[in-house]
Amino acid sequence: MRIYPHLIICEHCDRVYQRPALGRQQSAHCTACGLKLPCSCAFKCEQALALSMATAIVFVLAMANPVIFVDVMGHQSNATLWQAAMVFAQGVCAPMTLPVMLILFVPLIQSLLQCWVLAFALKGVSAPGFAPLMRVIGGLQPWNLIEVCLLSVLIAMIKLSGYLVVHPGVGLWALAVLNPLNGLACSQNICSLWEQLP
Repeated sequence: MRIYPHLIICEHCDRVYQRPALGRQQSAHCTACGLKLPCSCAFKCEQALALSMATAIVFVLAMANPVIFVDVMGHQSNATLWQAAMVFAQGVCAPMTLPVMLILFVPLIQSLLQCWVLAFALKGVSAPGFAPLMRVIGGLQPWNLIEVCLLSVLIAMIKLSGYLVVHPGVGLWALAVLNPLNGLACSQNICSLWEQLP
């Protein structure tokens, strides 16, 4: 595969540009669609790896701990995201179980794949399966819907609070932390590894 480090491509409209020489706070935008071009050379592998690892750890905390506590006349109950997803496995909604589980676990899968690729990049070598893994990471990006999950939980809590006593759990706080952390991890210019690694 031939690599052209002097060229960049718009991820939205596929227009090709010469890589501009930019300063520290400068950015370039596509003239056709206005999208920011991925031409930043300021990529720190250690920072990207730390963010990916933190995202994976916080994701596990969000899935393992109760998101909400419900109090019905003194009887307390709680629910985790995992339990909420498994509700789909019963009845007519059973076919929805797999898509819901996949959407829930996309941030974890993406974070683990990034950790794998970046751990090898720190040593200056390409990870085994580098090219297909980078394509999978890019393909998972549109399905990384952690903010939708957080919004859904908050809406459910507001709806339930009209009928029951609802308290946030550790899982909800972990989900709230995961939202910006996941955004930071996904905003790292990991695509620059195509150019940096042999």
